[in-house]
Formats: sequence, structure tokens, C-alpha cells
Amino acid sequence: MSLYVSLVLAAELVVLSQTRGDTREAVGALWGAALGLTTAHIFAFQLANRAVGGGRLSRHDWSAIWLQLAAAVCVAAALTVPFIVLDNSAAITVAEYMTAGFVGTFSYVTARMAGSRQLRALLFGAAMLSIAVVVVLVKAALTSH
Repeated sequence: MSLYVSLVLAAELVVLSQTRGDTREAVGALWGAALGLTTAHIFAFQLANRAVGGGRLSRHDWSAIWLQLAAAVCVAAALTVPFIVLDNSAAITVAEYMTAGFVGTFSYVTARMAGSRQLRALLFGAAMLSIAVVVVLVKAALTSH
């Protein structure tokens, strides 16, 4: 969930950098997108569980839901910090780099947890970051028109 939220928020930041909104609007857009995505994901998760899993969420399912919500809140909170200490334009730039760092780091950690050696995990993280840049640029281009 952290990876997905980071990707979407990166695109949101690109659009925000083009609109020249104020800090309050930028932070509101980040939190709105993060919580909106998480809510939609949880809704879809519960609906799919009703269709496939018998309708009852297990304790493991609820743990996953709470972890996803916590991950989205952590990403949004971390991206809010630059807006507290910097002017809006600089904060957007810093937050864009932070989302890139999140994508690379989450990808690296995922690869390491799956058993990849350090070099392979670094290459995987770099490849995912490259793909993420393309995804973010396409999403931002489609959103800004």
C-alpha cells in the first residue's frame, strides 16, 4: 500500500507543482489522495472478500487493513513535513524526491524480504524507480489536461 500511495502522491505532487496552489491546498490534496486511495482499496478488499472469501474478514484480513491504513498515514505524514518547514515550491520539490526515495526503498526492501541478494535488490529497486518515474509522468500528464 505504501508503494501505491507513494506513486499516486508523486503524480499528485507533479500536478501541484504546475498549479501554484498554496501550502494548505497541497497538504489537503496529499492527505485527501492518500486517505481516499486507502478507503477505496479497503472497500474493494472487503467486497472481493465477500465474493470470494465467504463474506467474513479474518483477524489476518483486519490486520492487513489496519497496516494498509497505517502505511498510507505514515507516507502522507512524512510528505507533510516539508510543507511545515519550507515554502510551498521547495516543499513540493522535496516531497517529490521523498516519494522517489520511498519507491526505491520499498522496492529494495521487498526484494530483500523475498530473498534477493543486496546487488539484485538494488537493481530491482532502481528498475522499479525507473518504471515509477514513467508511470508518474504519464499520470501527471493525463491529470493536468
